[in-house]
Amino acid sequence: MKGNCMKQVLVGHSSFYLREGWINKGLDLLKTDNNIGIFSKNNYNTIDTLGIGSVMVQSLKFWLEFIGLVKKENSQYILDKDYELLLELDPFLQNKNSLWYIHYRIMSNEDALAVLWEIVFKNIKFNVFFRENIAYELDKYLIENELKFSERSISDSIDVFLKTYIKKNNILQDPENNLFSPLSNLDYIKENELGEYSIRSISNEEISEYIILMMIYDIKKKNESNFLSKDFLYTYVKSIISMDIYNFEKLISKLEHEKYINIDITAGLNNIIVKREINNEKLINQLLRGVKSYEFI
Repeated sequence: MKGNCMKQVLVGHSSFYLREGWINKGLDLLKTDNNIGIFSKNNYNTIDTLGIGSVMVQSLKFWLEFIGLVKKENSQYILDKDYELLLELDPFLQNKNSLWYIHYRIMSNEDALAVLWEIVFKNIKFNVFFRENIAYELDKYLIENELKFSERSISDSIDVFLKTYIKKNNILQDPENNLFSPLSNLDYIKENELGEYSIRSISNEEISEYIILMMIYDIKKKNESNFLSKDFLYTYVKSIISMDIYNFEKLISKLEHEKYINIDITAGLNNIIVKREINNEKLINQLLRGVKSYEFI
């Protein structure tokens, strides 16, 4: 787990998971007015513009901050330039790499720890697990970190997390509740008829090597070194995006072939050496090249 000095995020979503279309709604709104009061509960212009209730507006604000699309700076919201470019190139998030990018941004946030993401993707080691396993690990985490939340908040947060990654139809409920989370299109968490969950292992064919390159650049920047252990990188990648060593090696080979990295195997070191860097704009463009759209289910 990351240090206690980091903000630990469990609640704030108002029991609403991220909906299809919300990210662009928020981006379009903030391009016209990025004043910090734009998401105020009493700002009826925002409610009318977005076409969602005041509580959902608060939830939207949470998600925009949570995924890293905006940051508060003085009395304004500052838009993340990488997200702006990504949404300009893929406004409807039809490219799975856009969704992996969002997933990675959530899990690599150095300012705020996504508690349930940390627990489910990094701490639960079972191949198959139940909701009760998540609740147990969360309860243990809260005790260890001396955090207190109500049972209702804990239950709602687990529901929101699962609905962020799993599609469920609620035929008898409000149409807004039938809108899926964009991240559910990754089909990353599977649920069977017994209520068992599993995290799917990802193939190299369904994710861009440029997601891995982003990770390499981020680690390089943090460690201030051009050298990186391949074993360390695999452990890091696997803790964020589950994949076996074969598919990891395939992605690394693509980066090596494209001359972004070199693998130093002398003296059994097996180090990755960064040979070429590109700016964030080109990285996002490369990430979305040859768009692979998913089919809506």
